Amino acid sequence: MSNGFDSGATGDLWDSSPYPASTQPPAAWHPDPTGRNELRYWAGSEWSDHVSNNGTVSSDPMKRVAAPAVSQFSFDLPKCSYLGSHPMVPTPIERLGVGFVDGGFLMYDPKARAVLHEIEWANIRQVRVETQGDVQARITATRVVLLGALGFFLKKTKEVAFLTIDQSDGEWMFGVEAATPARLLGALQPVKARFPKAFEVAPALPPPTVLAAPARTIADRLGELDALHQQHLVTDNEYADRRRAILDSL
Repeated sequence: MSNGFDSGATGDLWDSSPYPASTQPPAAWHPDPTGRNELRYWAGSEWSDHVSNNGTVSSDPMKRVAAPAVSQFSFDLPKCSYLGSHPMVPTPIERLGVGFVDGGFLMYDPKARAVLHEIEWANIRQVRVETQGDVQARITATRVVLLGALGFFLKKTKEVAFLTIDQSDGEWMFGVEAATPARLLGALQPVKARFPKAFEVAPALPPPTVLAAPARTIADRLGELDALHQQHLVTDNEYADRRRAILDSL
């Protein structure tokens, strides 16, 4: 999707295929030519977005687009932490910004002025503003990375709100420093005005209907008693007493 920026402003910082076709090496991990990571995967004909740091694989686009001026954002949060909640970017990221422009959210590096990832609006199902309690109630011990990132983030700041962007393939969760849910929701008004349905809270499902067990007939009860007797689970005397009680209930 177009983000409205001049992607050519930064130029081709790194040639995606620096080797002649006849001498290109096989696909393998190599030192990252951008210098931003330890290793980057050479796919055989070009550098991929897959990078590795301390043995952890994540994604870092080879060519980054320069981040726009804040004035171009209709919504901007310059002090956020990404909690590593989406499978596309599984590693938490501290000190990033989240902006909204031209129909999508942008994760950007405020210091380097570079876009890290674009969350396209076409794939967004819901946008939520949540409290610490809301988030903790949804996180379980099975999401260890997210749980650890949340704990670290909460230690850094007392006043916090969370922005969760829900997509069909996962959710993007951002902790917003020095913010309350009310202030964060107020800052989101320009986005909400354009896409109100994304902020609608889904109605709660009604409780499931409990189906009544079918009534047991006299024949059913006598059949069950006969089966217990044949399996020697009741004595002859118990069988006679229970059978008499069933017949007496007619």
